[in-house]
Formats: sequence, C-alpha cells, structure tokens
Amino acid sequence: MKSYIFITAEGYTFQPESTSIEPDIENCQVVGFAKGKDPQQAFQNLIQENSNLLETTFDELISIELKHADYDKHAKHFHLVRSRCKELTNQPRDNYKLIISDIDAGGGATIDLYYDDQTNKVKETKTLADKTVLIVELALDDFHPSNYGHQGVEFLRKINTVRHC
Repeated sequence: MKSYIFITAEGYTFQPESTSIEPDIENCQVVGFAKGKDPQQAFQNLIQENSNLLETTFDELISIELKHADYDKHAKHFHLVRSRCKELTNQPRDNYKLIISDIDAGGGATIDLYYDDQTNKVKETKTLADKTVLIVELALDDFHPSNYGHQGVEFLRKINTVRHC
C-alpha cells in the first residue's frame, strides 16, 4: 500500500494572529491522508474513512504520493521564527540536548545542533544575520554530517557517547 496526501487549492488561509478579513496567504490546504495501491484507491479510502468530506464545499482534490509509508516518522519540521523568539529557540524543547553550538554557516549565520535520544531526532536551529531563526527537525537517519564539515562528524561522535550512557 502506498500513502497519499490529499490537498486542495480551494478555500482560504489566514496567518496566525491575522486581523484582516481578507486572506493573507494563497496556498493549498491539507484535506487528509489515505493509503491505497494507487491514487484512485487511496481517494476511495479517504472518502470511506472521512465521509463528512462529502458534506463540504470542496470539489477538486490533488493527491500526492508520499515517499515513506510511515511519513510521520520521516517528517522534517520547519519553523520560521523572528528574533522575538530567539530566547525560546535557544533552549531545547522536549528532550533535545544541545550538542554543538555556533557552527559558522557563512553570511553571518550560525547553527546549533540538538539531539533527542528518546526519539532519535536531530534539531537544527539556524540564526540568520537578520536574526530570523529557522528550525529543522529530522530523523537521525536523515542527518548528513557532511553538511556541517568536521563539526557534523563531531556531532555524531558526541551523540554516540550520549546514546551509550
């Protein structure tokens, strides 16, 4: 069985804390997820499992096959956070422990690498020169140390010490 995400370009989306009555963002909305041997079967399963979709005004859905059947375990989370949240992002959330900090990413940007040994995930916080903070969370299997030079290898060495304690 293959996994699919179903989206629509219909409808409207507002950014958080918007006060406008007009939509701020043109984008697609996620309608649901389903599995099937092909998109048609997945669509039928989506409707079977979510019959309330037939009561909405959505019409056209777009199916996109997901690379991993267990897509939720391979998800990479991206966050755009302004400098007002800098203090929050510098503190590990959940069970993340800071392993390496202040990796020079060029152009005035720095990277901090965190590791959560309970979920086996890596979190990268990248602070750009304008103080915008980008956060990426990914499974350790998807971490590529070569993206960080010798500090990527050092990160793996340090987390192996953490993992074997």
